[in-house]
Amino acid sequence: MNARKLFLTSILALSCVIQVSAGEISNAIWERAAIVICGLYLAFIYIAGALAVLMVAYGGIKWILGSDDPGARKQAKELVIHALIGLIVLIVAAGLVSLISGGELYGCESYV
Repeated sequence: MNARKLFLTSILALSCVIQVSAGEISNAIWERAAIVICGLYLAFIYIAGALAVLMVAYGGIKWILGSDDPGARKQAKELVIHALIGLIVLIVAAGLVSLISGGELYGCESYV
């Protein structure tokens, strides 16, 4: 009887160890996935922000240089307006992600 109890106890303990290590492996995989996703997210935010600023500058230069042509001025003005709208959307989206993620800036600082 004692051998049977010992055998069942050891099987139960072994199954608990296997479940804990499987859970740790699963958590490690999710942690790495979160790091990759956050890295891509931050890269996208920085690149999109830089591109929006460059487009505003390009539109401003085009606006100044196209002072003779009303069509070029209108096109440059629309470029600046659309770039500013894109920048505002980017800032609002990053703010919403920050709000949803619990107040961390961009929601990824705990991973990066």
